[in-house]
Amino acid sequence: MKLFTIAIDFDKTLVEDAPFPSYDYELKPNAEKVIRRLVNRGHKFVVNTARYGWYRIPAIIFCKKHKLPVTFHLFNKKEVADFYIDDRNIDCKKINWLTIYRKILIKEKECITSKNG
Repeated sequence: MKLFTIAIDFDKTLVEDAPFPSYDYELKPNAEKVIRRLVNRGHKFVVNTARYGWYRIPAIIFCKKHKLPVTFHLFNKKEVADFYIDDRNIDCKKINWLTIYRKILIKEKECITSKNG
């Protein structure tokens, strides 16, 4: 099975919209469950946010507090990833983590099929 690197945005993707700067975030429904399931399958999550410098600190603290199995991209450039999950993607009016989970499982199967085909 191919293991994917999945880059995710923080604001409005991993967490609900909150006033900035804030430490009072709420995870998107099913985000934690989906991330943990995919990490258990061997995939890697990288938080790829436009936040920089000290603006990034509340997001890092939030992820550590919730023990989310993610790393942070520490430079202001795009992370090289297999998938990018962001509320600003085309046709992504609302982030649905269960749909994201199903789509990644489909991609896993496609990779296995193309490798064996």
